[in-house]
Amino acid sequence: NCCEKCTNVIEWKIRYGKYKPLTKPATCVSCKEKVVKYAYHTRCIPCVEKEEKCSKCGESTAQFVNLPPPTEAEIARKDAELQRDLKSLPERKRRTFLRY
Repeated sequence: NCCEKCTNVIEWKIRYGKYKPLTKPATCVSCKEKVVKYAYHTRCIPCVEKEEKCSKCGESTAQFVNLPPPTEAEIARKDAELQRDLKSLPERKRRTFLRY
């Protein structure tokens, strides 16, 4: 529930080993409750949805980068595509792929 800039910052921290996860919940800036469960965020999910602000920087944005989870149809389509690709592999490569 972050804007594009803040999402890029958090992804950079994860990629280069600078990300430090929270050990205990932080205080939300909007509702003043200890419910923030994600590192580098300052607002809880209900406050972000209500105020439509970025949960890290607080800027009002209409576009959040985090997309909703895939639907059942998309999951089934990707699974069928994977199975089709697995059938086309030779036995040795298939077993190697399934091992990892």
